[in-house]
Amino acid sequence: MKKQPNPNVAREDVLRVIRRDFPHDTEADVLAILEQYGTLDWQREQERVHLAILKLADGDLSALRQHTDTACSDYRDVIAPAEYPAYCKHGWTKQFARGERAKTYESDWKQYQEWLNRE
Repeated sequence: MKKQPNPNVAREDVLRVIRRDFPHDTEADVLAILEQYGTLDWQREQERVHLAILKLADGDLSALRQHTDTACSDYRDVIAPAEYPAYCKHGWTKQFARGERAKTYESDWKQYQEWLNRE
């Protein structure tokens, strides 16, 4: 079975997306909210989770706070809908037809890459 791809992202990606998606807010204000995630030992993959939060927030500072709070409780609750939206819509227990799971993975990966690399 093909595995879902995971993005390999860096701090520069986070900063670029902040500037792109939050042009009316200061970078420092957005970072202050995001950096609430990543302070505890179990809060891993900080850049990946920050990007998931940014994607779900879609330029809305209030949504950014909400998704950051969600990530601080369980980072998987922002990773899954941000990186795997089509797969999440099916639910984790859905039985996929042959080849459908791989197509869903590819679709999710494509939409994430398009979002991440958007100007």
